[in-house]
Amino acid sequence: MMHLFPDSTYGLLKKEIAELSDGGTGFTNPFRYVPHPLVRISAHLTLDRISASEELCVHLSQGKMLGVLVVMTPDGKIGYLSGFSGLVGGRSIVEGFVPPVFDLNDSKGRYRKEEAQISRLNEEIRTLTTGRMASAQENIQEMRMEMESGISLMREQKASLRKDDPDFIRQSQFINAEIKRTKDRWKGLIAKKEDELYEIRQEVDALRKRRSGMSDELQKWIFRQYIVHNAKGESLSIYDLFAKQGLTPPGGTGDCAAPKLLEHAYRNCLKPLAMGEFWYGRSPETAVRTHGHFYPSCTSKCGPLLTFMTSGLEGHVLQGPPPAVAGTPYPGVGMSLPHTSLPDPIETETILPEVIYEDEWIAVVEKPSGMPSVPGLDGQTSVLEWLDARASDAGTVHEAVHRLDMDTSGIMLFAKDRNAAINLRKQFEEHTVRKIYMARLCPLSIIGSCRKSTA
Repeated sequence: MMHLFPDSTYGLLKKEIAELSDGGTGFTNPFRYVPHPLVRISAHLTLDRISASEELCVHLSQGKMLGVLVVMTPDGKIGYLSGFSGLVGGRSIVEGFVPPVFDLNDSKGRYRKEEAQISRLNEEIRTLTTGRMASAQENIQEMRMEMESGISLMREQKASLRKDDPDFIRQSQFINAEIKRTKDRWKGLIAKKEDELYEIRQEVDALRKRRSGMSDELQKWIFRQYIVHNAKGESLSIYDLFAKQGLTPPGGTGDCAAPKLLEHAYRNCLKPLAMGEFWYGRSPETAVRTHGHFYPSCTSKCGPLLTFMTSGLEGHVLQGPPPAVAGTPYPGVGMSLPHTSLPDPIETETILPEVIYEDEWIAVVEKPSGMPSVPGLDGQTSVLEWLDARASDAGTVHEAVHRLDMDTSGIMLFAKDRNAAINLRKQFEEHTVRKIYMARLCPLSIIGSCRKSTA
């Protein structure tokens, strides 16, 4: 499963490899990091292998987070592991990539059996709600409409009576009595149908409750099967790991690339040296993800998990203060090497915000690309946090009155007191603030592409 680097890599990065092997650089902080040169090369080589497989190109082009982990064998050999988050083409095991922490796709395993039972419950619920329940609701609605129609006709008949007719009072009383009898008759029929609908709903609720219980128990069972290790030789199930912190692991915890890579390394006596995760393929609609960019691990699923799994690694940066503004998406996983025809990457730099104007009410800041405007779920330092940290007066708390997308650079306004924040927000809401947007165009793919387009 471990892939070796080309000989040219050792010649080009002799110093970097020596530092990494000695632990001098410290293991990657998965939430804030600059990719090590060997991580870039590992990602580049992983892309070469993907490009050679039309099937992988097709499946991955839809969008997938990939990861690489540089490792060292007990006898001192250096190589790397490749991993992917979730499934690829419905499969959890793909040649050339690390396997899952726990394989849920075993057709004879408990997961598949209980999943099939839950699917049958889903079908029962669907059949009831779209069949008997829908039919009962439709019948009730038709009954009410028919009742109202009949009563409406009788009221029209009553309205047409002539008051000077000697028989007016008797006819009017008769119609009133008929209206009451009609209402009572229909109400009785509707009540029976509503009782039937209530029983169906009770049946559906019981099935849903049973399904929920089975799903919860299955989820707990799954997370108890996900046993992970760390560099200290300790092991915990994901369920117990989160429970110790009073948390419930979100769905999909343990299936991301980073925990898969680390767990495979520990189980095979490989020493983790450096790690990185990058996006491949089409950008999702739910997050900012660009083909060929490195990204930090999320804190919701992987925060507690990776903190445990990286514990004990030499120089582990999570044991000390994080860098001020590391962890931005890093363009270009490629590197110009003799063995590859891929283009050079865009240079990776840690760019800090710049305060271009400040007074007692506001701060005007130039936000760099790749830095979030405000704190998010991925643990990256935001402009707002950076601004608070640099304030000369420790009591100053800035408020963001608008935002820019993470990948967008530009000028941002921050309020330094409540009244300023209210006034600035009002100006943005009323569109009295003038904005100018500029775009710099460049090729979409900076790391090469498969035979199939990833656009």
